[in-house]
Amino acid sequence: MKKMLQAAAVSAALIFATVGASAATTIGLTGSGNSYTGSFTVTHSADFTDEYIFTPTFPSTLVTASLITIGITASENIDFTSVWLNGIELTKTSGAAGLEIAYTAAPTALTGPITLTVNGKSGDNATYSGTFNLTVVPEPESYALMLAGLGVVGYISRRKRKANLTA
Repeated sequence: MKKMLQAAAVSAALIFATVGASAATTIGLTGSGNSYTGSFTVTHSADFTDEYIFTPTFPSTLVTASLITIGITASENIDFTSVWLNGIELTKTSGAAGLEIAYTAAPTALTGPITLTVNGKSGDNATYSGTFNLTVVPEPESYALMLAGLGVVGYISRRKRKANLTA
């Protein structure tokens, strides 16, 4: 009975530790017009799962994301096992001296809340940093209005040209 209680206590502690470790972090955006950036830095001392959430107020964006870590010693090393941006896996590369990078291969069109999920293995005291770049994409109605305006300008230009030819 005592072993069952100990096992239950250890299981409960692991569940609570996992829930605490995977809490989402909301990242604020800075910028203006159609270009915004959000960034973060985090330090780990064990295997981890991090979740970052951006909630842009504009309807559609092109997003690029990148993560980088350089661990000179084993205790400073982080290996990204997987990195996902709204269900799209980021490209990962490794280099000399513990360099690890994850990035979007191309700008990705996303709407609504944007979630970055990072899974990795860490040394005793390892840090990685991340950056999000968001570019506002005009809505289809904006494109339609712009095309209509160009059509009107073309029509007026053509009428003026015909009027000049007949005069």
